[in-house]
Amino acid sequence: MKRIGVAMMGAVAALGLAVTSLSGVAGASSLRPATHHSMHTAVRVTGVITSVTAGSPETISVLVGSSKQTITVQLGANTVVLAQSQPSTAAALVVGDRISLVATGSPLTASLINSFGPVVVHLAGSVTTVATSSGAVTGFTVLAEGSHATVSVAVSPQTIFRQAGVVVTSAVLLQGSQVNVTAVGSPLTASLVSVAPPKPTVVTGFVSSLVPSTGTPTQVVVQPFDLTKSPVTIALTGSTTFVMGGQSSSVSSLQVNSRVTVTAVGSPLSATRVYISAARVVEIGVVTAASPTSITIQPSMSNPATESFALAPTVVYREGGKVVTSSAVAIGDVVEMTAPAATPGTATLVRVLNTALIGRVTAINGGVLTVLSHNTLVTITTTPTTIFRKAGRLSSLMTIHIGTFIVAVGPATPATPTALTAQKVYIGRDDNPGLEHWRWY
Repeated sequence: MKRIGVAMMGAVAALGLAVTSLSGVAGASSLRPATHHSMHTAVRVTGVITSVTAGSPETISVLVGSSKQTITVQLGANTVVLAQSQPSTAAALVVGDRISLVATGSPLTASLINSFGPVVVHLAGSVTTVATSSGAVTGFTVLAEGSHATVSVAVSPQTIFRQAGVVVTSAVLLQGSQVNVTAVGSPLTASLVSVAPPKPTVVTGFVSSLVPSTGTPTQVVVQPFDLTKSPVTIALTGSTTFVMGGQSSSVSSLQVNSRVTVTAVGSPLSATRVYISAARVVEIGVVTAASPTSITIQPSMSNPATESFALAPTVVYREGGKVVTSSAVAIGDVVEMTAPAATPGTATLVRVLNTALIGRVTAINGGVLTVLSHNTLVTITTTPTTIFRKAGRLSSLMTIHIGTFIVAVGPATPATPTALTAQKVYIGRDDNPGLEHWRWY
C-alpha cells in the first residue's frame, strides 16, 4: 500500500528529470530559469500537468519530476502533441497527465509534448464521509493509512465497486468502510473501489427506548449491561432480522426493557440481526421513584442510569418471604423487579430485598442502637413493629444491653449503608455471645 502523500510524487519521480542540450551535454541537477537558456537550447522535461489555461497561446503548468519545481510552458501553432507516441491534440491534455516535453525559448514554448495518461493513485484507508445525490454515491473521503491524510475521491458512472471478489453497487460503501482505491485525475476520480466486508459490532444490553416510541420503530437505543458504557443508538431497516427464543420474530417483539443482543454494521450503526431474550426480565436496583403504577430503579450505585417498570394490575409484592403491600416499597430500598419476556416493561413481581448488620451494641438511646460492626459504628433504629427474637423465642428491646451481640435485618439501603431500620433483631444469649440456630428472611 502506498502513502497518498507521496503517491503522485512517486509516480512523477519514476519518470525522472532529464535536462540535456541538443549537443548531448548532460542536464543539470535542477531546472534553471528559462532566461538562462539561449534561443537554440532545447529543454527536455518529464512531469505531471498541474493546470491547463486556455488562451492564445494556451499554457500548461508542469510539476517537474523529483525537483518539486513547477514550470509554465506555452503551446504554439507548431507544437506537436502525442498520446502514447500517437498523434493527438492539445485539447486532450488534462490535469494529472504524465508528460514528457521538449521546449525552447523564453518564455518556454513546447515543440513536442508526449502524454502518457493520468497518474494512477492507489490508496487504502477508512471512509470518513460519503456524499450522495438522489440516493447515488457521488464521492467520498478516505483517511489514508500511513499518512493519516484525508483524501477526497469523486465517483463517476464508470467507477467499479467490488466486495469479496464480486462487483457490487455503491450502496456497500458506508462511513467506516475499509477500502482500497485506484483513482486518476485531478480532482481524483475512482476507477476501482474495493470495499472490505464490514466487521460487525455486537451490542448486548436492554432496550432503553425505541424511536419513534409509537408505531414501527426505525431506531433502537440499547443500554449495555456494563453501565459504565453509554447507550448505543442503532438503526432498524427492512433487512434487519429478529429472533426471539430461537424462533424467527418481528420488530413488534422488540419493547422497552427487552434484553437484546444486536449485531450491527456501518457508521452510524445499522442492525443486521436483533436477538431478543425469551427469558423473564429480572433486575435489581435502588428505588429512585415509586407510584401505584410504576417503579424506577437505579441498577448501579456508580452510574446514574435508571430503568422504569410499569406495574401490572396483578403485581405481587414480597418481603422477607411474605406477601406485603406496595407500602413496603420506599425510595432508597433495594428491590428485585421481575417481568415476563413478552412484556419486559411491566413488572409482575416486586421483591423488597433485606440486608443484615451484625455486631455488638455500644450504646442505647431509646429505640436507637449503636453497634460496632466490622470495626464500623452503625445505627440500628427499631420501631413498634420490630420483631425481637432470642434463643428461638420472641423477646423485646429490654433484653438488649451494652455488649449484646445482635443481627438486625431490614430493607437494604445502599445510600446509607451504616444505618438500618430493623424489621427483625436477633439477640445473642447472655450465656453464649454468639447466636444459636438463627436465620432471617
